[in-house]
Amino acid sequence: MFAKANIKPYEWMYFALLLVLAFAQLISKLVSETGGFASRYGGFLAIGLVFIAFLGNRYNKAFLYRWVWLVSFWLLAISVTASLVFSTYLLAVNGEEAGIYAGALFVMPFLFVPGLWQLYQYVWNRKALWQNVIDQSKQEQAQRS
Repeated sequence: MFAKANIKPYEWMYFALLLVLAFAQLISKLVSETGGFASRYGGFLAIGLVFIAFLGNRYNKAFLYRWVWLVSFWLLAISVTASLVFSTYLLAVNGEEAGIYAGALFVMPFLFVPGLWQLYQYVWNRKALWQNVIDQSKQEQAQRS
């Protein structure tokens, strides 16, 4: 299945890097016994969404509904922007006290830019794909009637 999609090694490395970072976040939260479900597993959810959109983009297949991907795109875009704004605020106000945490918070959103680009392409550049899904749904409803 994956051989047919011609996924390049750097793309595999990108998703592996994201998984390692999400796993590190999970371990950090488990060891310090802090954070809730979203804080611990949110990274895996975001990476999973981006990876599914990546595969849908590659295979030219519609997974779920377009509105799901639109909501996912905007939620990720808003969270990336909020992370950049908050890390800039931390660095400006606290300077060295914020240290490595603010720096990491500033760098992390840039790692998600390729993933957001895949989501963008999947939702907006594949309009014919989503139109086919709507047409198929209408045909199925007509056959049931």
